[in-house]
Amino acid sequence: MSDFKTRLVTERDELAERYQKLTTFLAKQDHEEHAYIDPEDRRLLTSQASYMAGYLLVLQERCRRLGIE
Repeated sequence: MSDFKTRLVTERDELAERYQKLTTFLAKQDHEEHAYIDPEDRRLLTSQASYMAGYLLVLQERCRRLGIE
């Protein structure tokens, strides 16, 4: 695999992992009785997760177009 493709896959996989951790954290905040996050921080993290999801979709599409799984 070319260096470019390797970097693309690494970027996609690292982003997917960070996105999963963030969404897990946010979900945990919703379900834990004593969990608290400042409402403004929650809004910002939710917005961040949304942007990450969009970026991840772009990276996945680029990989698909290059024949990378």
